[in-house]
Amino acid sequence: MIPTYILAMIYYKYSKTLEKNTSTLNTRLFLFLRGLFGFIGIYCTYYSIYHLDLSDATALSFLNPIFISLLGHPILYRSFNFFDIYAALVSFIGVMFVVKPSFILNNRFFQTFYNNHSTSEVISSVNSKERAFTIMISLFGVLAVSLSYTIIKSLGDSINSLQPILWFSLISSIGSTLILLFFNIPFHLPLNFLELFLFFIIGISGFFAQVFLTRGLQIERIGRASSIMYLQIIFSLFYDKVLWGKFPDIWSFCGITLILIGTAMTMINRDKENESPDHKPRYIYLNQLKSNELFEEDK
Repeated sequence: MIPTYILAMIYYKYSKTLEKNTSTLNTRLFLFLRGLFGFIGIYCTYYSIYHLDLSDATALSFLNPIFISLLGHPILYRSFNFFDIYAALVSFIGVMFVVKPSFILNNRFFQTFYNNHSTSEVISSVNSKERAFTIMISLFGVLAVSLSYTIIKSLGDSINSLQPILWFSLISSIGSTLILLFFNIPFHLPLNFLELFLFFIIGISGFFAQVFLTRGLQIERIGRASSIMYLQIIFSLFYDKVLWGKFPDIWSFCGITLILIGTAMTMINRDKENESPDHKPRYIYLNQLKSNELFEEDK
């Protein structure tokens, strides 16, 4: 997050397009909450990856688009778009076929059709109570990430797309440092040039990913923008093949097909979302309506 913050700050200082400010208290509060929820989501995600099977943690993290579609109504003052939710569910089922989490692999019905003995028996490294607690932490992280994305959409074009990135990367850097100090976790520097180069690539990629993600959430319907995130699982399979020579099995191809179908469903649906002007949160919009009514009565 530190490279992301540095790059965002450099561009922020030297860009001539940043005329929009964050002088209002509400805007600063929402930017802080975006950074806070984003950091909580990242921490919970890595916590679940450490304590769960990687496939299970990945599957849980892809609940984001469904949560985001559900949060659109109470926060963005828009009607439910069931088409986006259906499309997200189709893509999520596709993700299940690709990542094949342990709770599916251990199912006898699935084992009957999945002829791969090396993965048919998945034994979790944690007991049932620890697993249930970790799943709750993971779901809380999914909710936090969904809230952070919804906040970006609620702010809309009232801010520059770099401002949420600055707050997110700054709060994440501070929060990570505090956790390292509080839990006495050692910090490891890169040991050679290759590790340093890989960290540099991660920082650059993370910066551009945040820029495009933030801008996409600002200008596109939130249900459609979040559903596009499912495509990253297809890119992951592609890189697996190119870098590691791992060829997807028949279940992965079925999952890819479902993900593409779900994504196509969101692209075909061109209904405009019914949200408040300027993408403002619902309670702010209602307060403004009430203030306008009182002003008209005084006149």
